[in-house]
This record gives sequence, C-alpha cells and structure tokens, in this order.
Amino acid sequence: MKKLFVFIALLGCLCGTMFFKIEKNPIFQLDNVEQVCFVSPHDFSIQLPVEAVSSGYLMFNYCSWQTAKENLSKLKQDMQCMQLYFQEVDVEELFEKLKAEVVLREDMGDFVVIDAYTPYFSDCVYLQNKKVNMQLAIKENQVVVGFPMLLTGY
Repeated sequence: MKKLFVFIALLGCLCGTMFFKIEKNPIFQLDNVEQVCFVSPHDFSIQLPVEAVSSGYLMFNYCSWQTAKENLSKLKQDMQCMQLYFQEVDVEELFEKLKAEVVLREDMGDFVVIDAYTPYFSDCVYLQNKKVNMQLAIKENQVVVGFPMLLTGY
C-alpha cells in the first residue's frame, strides 16, 4: 500500500509540473517596464489589447508589460525582436539580473548604445566575432532594451 501511495504522489508531482509552466527567466521578472514591443510579421491588435504599427512586412506590436507576460506564447510567435521600454532603471542592476556581459559600448553624443550578451535569450547575432543578443539605448533617464537587437529608432 505504501508503494502505491508513493507512486501516486510522484505521479501527481510529475503531472503538476507538466501542466503548470512557471516562467523563471529573469527577463520576465524585471520591474519598471513601461511598454513592450514585439516585432513580428503578425498583427496581434485583432486578438489582443496591443497597438500595432506596420512598417514594410513587419508589425510593431506595442503593449503593457502585464499584457506581454499574460500573452507571451502568442506574442513570441515568429518574433524577430522584443523591446522593453524603461523610465528610471538602474542599468548596472539590470545587467546583474540578466547576467549580461558588455560586448561593445558606443557613446553617441547625447545617448549611449551598449551591445551585450545574456544567457537568458536564445537568439543572437555576431558582432566582432562575439555573440550579442541584447542591445540598449540609454538617453538621460530613458532606456530601451532590445532582444536580440533594437529594431526601432532610439
């Protein structure tokens, strides 16, 4: 009887982990995200509370951080880029949370562009023979982070 009870308990735990996916990626645990943009060939404004802007064959689907997290499986569909918009964010803390390493930093006068790599985003491009999958544009207290790169203007 004990063996049957242990078997049922283990089976219950196993089934529970299969049906409930808990997002542990620190990208989706970030605070102070004002807006998100999913760049994709799909217009999600028909089915989700997003604002879609067309540019050529791509759609720039803007939404709140909460909407993004609630509908992530749909919004990630054929995603070419995800961009997070921040006000008042500590860039050093952001890099710590995402275990990001700077590949290149460029001062562009009134703003800074940083190309980096984080283990928490799978797609990447190569810059100077190094993997890059995170690009930041920083101007005063505004920060835009693109995964793997920024596809909108800074």
